[in-house]
Amino acid sequence: MVIYISDNLELSKKIVKLKQNIENIHIIVDFDRTLTKAFVKGVKVHTLFGQLLNHLGKKYCDVFDELYKKYQPIEISDIPIEEKIPKMIDWWKILIQTSIDEGISKEIISKIIKDNKIYLREGAIDFFNKINKKNFPILIFSAGLGDIISDFLKSKKIFSENIYIISNFFIFGNNGKATGTKQPLVYSFNKNEFLVRKSPYFSVIEKRKNVILLGDLIEDAKMADGLNHDCIIKIGFLNNSEDLASFKKVYDIVITEDGSFEAVNNLLDKILN
Repeated sequence: MVIYISDNLELSKKIVKLKQNIENIHIIVDFDRTLTKAFVKGVKVHTLFGQLLNHLGKKYCDVFDELYKKYQPIEISDIPIEEKIPKMIDWWKILIQTSIDEGISKEIISKIIKDNKIYLREGAIDFFNKINKKNFPILIFSAGLGDIISDFLKSKKIFSENIYIISNFFIFGNNGKATGTKQPLVYSFNKNEFLVRKSPYFSVIEKRKNVILLGDLIEDAKMADGLNHDCIIKIGFLNNSEDLASFKKVYDIVITEDGSFEAVNNLLDKILN
């Protein structure tokens, strides 16, 4: 694990600001490959949508692969975001609807949790314990599946009242099978002020002007965009070394090689002590 500081002096100033106003801190963090590992034993770990591959039928698997091959190159391309957005919406809508058509249910979500194939980064539980102890509001902002996130955190005994989740949640029928999803749709390019302001989280953090943000994509650095804040420290988990220069432009701290939460926890200790 190699850690890069984009600007040591600027980061030091931000730490001082946060130390002076600890009561005004809130946390925004992505889930897939931020709280969780990107690789295990050299093999890339599935995102939350990928976790469904072992539990739904062949149609879901085929659609998953087809959509990934079609849309993932667009997601990481240099075309304007305005052109990407409708394509990302199509990707997410088709994939979610296919999971519903193929019988996603509360029972399947329970099986995914029992599979124990969602791997938190080392130090992530300590991270939650530090935050929960101080009762800092924390928003888990994910374009994945909120029902899995919620149940997973509960299974790890780290879910608490100060944790909020903005993600894609299913609507379940009396038989436990999903019949639809709650709106709005959360995809990779709309994790920003628009969704935060529509959530219960906004009333909690409206007067908290200091932010610690964690993500693993360039777009994740924008999760606090539009919110009125005085100081923000952005931490990026870099899973692709070729993006280092781009990451250093938008993140104060860049953690490489699928690293642990050690640097994040050390930062919290500096601020809290």
